[in-house]
Amino acid sequence: MLRLTFPFLIGLLLVLPALLIASLTRRWYPRVWGVTALRSLLWSLPVLGLVCLGLGQWAPRWGYDPTQTPLTTLIFLSLAAQFALLLTLPVSLFVLKSGSRRRKLRPLSAKNAAIAEAATEVELPPEAEPVAAAEAPQPGPADPGRRRFLQIAAAAVPVVATLGTTAGIAGTIDGPRCPLVRLEWNDLPGFLDGLRILHLSDLHLGLFTTLPQLATAIDRARIHRPDLVVVTGDIANDLNLLPAAMVMISELNAPLGIFSTLGNHEYGTNVEIVRDMLAVTPGTLLRNFGMPIQVGNGDLFLAGVDDPEGRPLGQSEEDYMRDAVDLALQRARPWMFTILLTHRPWVFDLAAARGVHLTLAGHTHGGQVGFAGFSPLELLPGRRYRYPRGLYRIGNRQLYTSAGAGHWLPFRLGCPAEAPVYELRKSEALAPDQV
Repeated sequence: MLRLTFPFLIGLLLVLPALLIASLTRRWYPRVWGVTALRSLLWSLPVLGLVCLGLGQWAPRWGYDPTQTPLTTLIFLSLAAQFALLLTLPVSLFVLKSGSRRRKLRPLSAKNAAIAEAATEVELPPEAEPVAAAEAPQPGPADPGRRRFLQIAAAAVPVVATLGTTAGIAGTIDGPRCPLVRLEWNDLPGFLDGLRILHLSDLHLGLFTTLPQLATAIDRARIHRPDLVVVTGDIANDLNLLPAAMVMISELNAPLGIFSTLGNHEYGTNVEIVRDMLAVTPGTLLRNFGMPIQVGNGDLFLAGVDDPEGRPLGQSEEDYMRDAVDLALQRARPWMFTILLTHRPWVFDLAAARGVHLTLAGHTHGGQVGFAGFSPLELLPGRRYRYPRGLYRIGNRQLYTSAGAGHWLPFRLGCPAEAPVYELRKSEALAPDQV
């Protein structure tokens, strides 16, 4: 029953907004509606969604999983663009109407009204020529420049909203980029100089992040030849995709292996099933545990902490994570270069206080919207989103918060999905603190 009902409901959501937009446009903007190209563009949105919906129903018969194709993203694009239009058309109308208002005349005061009435009772001499009564002042036409500006603004509102929505969704189709990020320490051991680490976080494999997109990210990362792969939680919304994902990641053949930690979504799905799956797939799950890894003639200490969603009832997140960091670092030695994997960026404060050289985190998705490296999450109070995206330092301790390789909803604008590859380098001097 659901197999038939769900596509029908999605179809209604695709068609009804289009009909309402057409009705409003025809009534409010008859000139716009009269342009054939614009009408065709409007109707192309629901048609795109319906075609993708139909292909999704037939895909299994052709041997394809529709959730692992761009079809769901294109359907979401059709819906989002239509709702952007639907929400901005009234705003556009308000802007347009405000330009056509005429200024109302102010009523005469009581004193001036009496003077005007007395003036009408004055008798003119017979020889005086009648003088045409002065017409009451009428409001003049609206300023053409102002009216033109408002017309442009009214047209720009729905156009910008729709184009922004389209650009944000289109930015998720190609898969995550794999930038090479250079991280420097003046006390980095020589045997770690040049070590490369691929960081995968927040894949959210399912409807909107697909296995083919993960394959694309792996191909891009392969160019950098990572020595180690780390995964910091929220791997799959659809747990059926988790084993295949870990096998694909293992095909990188990273010499030092694959290490992962859990995120909040592992607890939101079924953490026991996730643990069982990770136990039989390539890689090592670090749950409040750390271990030395031999690299050349020395040891790198790699630790991972569980997500606070797994804390005992009644314990605060901070207390749990403080204990988790202590447990994970139990086997670390003072001379070891230490890396901590965590899903939550704010754990950096606890890690830096314990001398962890590099903390790798995710969780925030960078807000999925940004401008020139700025994330709107930076405006939020509290520690939860203190480190939303990118590189941060406390003294000689560093954190990199990945913007995530996937997303819940397919929308990224100015904050692309990423699977960064870190290159550890020794430097003589460290840049100023950035916190």
